Amino acid sequence: MNKLNKVLQADAIWNWYDLEMLRKEVKSADMANYIDRVGYIRKYARIINTYLPEYVGDISRDILDIGCNNGVFIELMRTLEHRVKGIEKTKSPFMPFYKQSRISVDCIDVQKMPFSYKDNTFHVVTSIGVITEWYKPADWEKFLNELFRIARRTIVLGVKYNTIYKENKAIIDDFKLPKKWDLVVHNGSFYKWSCAE
Repeated sequence: MNKLNKVLQADAIWNWYDLEMLRKEVKSADMANYIDRVGYIRKYARIINTYLPEYVGDISRDILDIGCNNGVFIELMRTLEHRVKGIEKTKSPFMPFYKQSRISVDCIDVQKMPFSYKDNTFHVVTSIGVITEWYKPADWEKFLNELFRIARRTIVLGVKYNTIYKENKAIIDDFKLPKKWDLVVHNGSFYKWSCAE
């Protein structure tokens, strides 16, 4: 049994947030489904076990999640003793989640690139579903360049398999990788690139 699966068996993980307080603070109906963390914990645990199994060990790494949503992914990675940070859009409706869990999230104008991080700041950079939600296809290459600039070792990009992606997937598929980077997974919805440090 790996470390993540042991974490998932601990009672504390299912009680990260004061759900009653969140229900009071999260007013909009479309945000209410994010309060149910059980589904999100299982979803992100599957993503970690599938695409980031090498980061379930005992070495602490710097991890950035762009589009961290309700924060469950970075909470899981923090529970695995990684140093985590998230990025969300300014005025994120997820602020009540971040306040309760005390995770570090930079709420920024995501259209302004480069981001304020130095080159090679993070061992791992993840972005699940963001590229098709936050950016027009004309900006996808710029966003990918930014991921490769700030990542040191691994990038996981999850895409929403929608019409925008299907019509423009060549932008990602044909992206010219920086030296030392290789595409190690592409299964339709996820891309994983790794760099030999």
